Amino acid sequence: VEPQGYFHEVDLSVNCTNTDHAGAPLQDWTNRYTVIYLNAFRQDIASDGMNSEGLSVGALYLPDFTTYQEVCGSLCNKSSISNLQLPQLILGNFATVQEVQEALDNGSFPLVFDQKVNLPGIDTLEMHYTIYDKTGAGIIIEFTNKGRTVYENTVGVCTNSPPYDFHMINLRNYVELNNTAHGPLQLGGDVFQPIGQGSGLLGTPGDLTPPSRLVRAATLTHFADPVKTSDEAVNLAIHILNTVDIPHGVADKDYTNWIVAKDLTHKALYYRTYNDLTVRVIYLDKVQPQGKMLKLPLSTPVGGFKDTTDELETVDVGHTEL
Repeated sequence: VEPQGYFHEVDLSVNCTNTDHAGAPLQDWTNRYTVIYLNAFRQDIASDGMNSEGLSVGALYLPDFTTYQEVCGSLCNKSSISNLQLPQLILGNFATVQEVQEALDNGSFPLVFDQKVNLPGIDTLEMHYTIYDKTGAGIIIEFTNKGRTVYENTVGVCTNSPPYDFHMINLRNYVELNNTAHGPLQLGGDVFQPIGQGSGLLGTPGDLTPPSRLVRAATLTHFADPVKTSDEAVNLAIHILNTVDIPHGVADKDYTNWIVAKDLTHKALYYRTYNDLTVRVIYLDKVQPQGKMLKLPLSTPVGGFKDTTDELETVDVGHTEL
């Protein structure tokens, strides 16, 4: 958790110097809002977070398609930020999606350059950024060989590669999906009834690739019963996230390290980790950082499996006398 007023020093592009950046319109900043996020690789990289105004930012992998903006020469005098610091910048300075969109439209949004990382087999974190607020508005910002592109997130779901416009076209392959069971099929003199419920979703992709996960999550989100309370919304979100959870070993080295659900109205961040399915929550309004950053190890076990053996009770079964 970063408090309101927390100071950030901007990392410069390797192609620029402090002298080059003199007079640039946006460099170091002080958080206007309290920010909470899950960091990545044990570094202060906000991979998924929200702020005290109910704005959410997630940095999701977009490998093989990401090309960040070049910041060098005369562009060193422009406002710029690294791909790693961008989520913190957004969370610290913007309250709504509309404010972010206005900055993108009027040219005040910074250029975004690639800051190299020293991780095993990785030197660049290729990411796109999904941004939501408590009104339900959502956008996705991508950096590809087409430049910077901003999409309105109309289906409320985002995964990984390819870029978002591909996923929207891919959904047209599944226009037959619905939440109503199919009727019987007659072939010759035989009539075949559907087996069980859910036949309206026959054809939903079940693999773990990003396009299939997006179709699955978008379909379930759309067809699930509407929720009435925040608790019901979080419960539904976790159920849907469980359908795209990747266990160890089934997708090479990739797996779901954690899942996150956010109640942007009540400023609550829910999460669970791979090794402990207990859902934990932090209420941002209850946090009192007192001007300093607060941290909590993500991997700290809190629940695990609860032994309810001793809670079994004897039941008296009634008998009828004949």
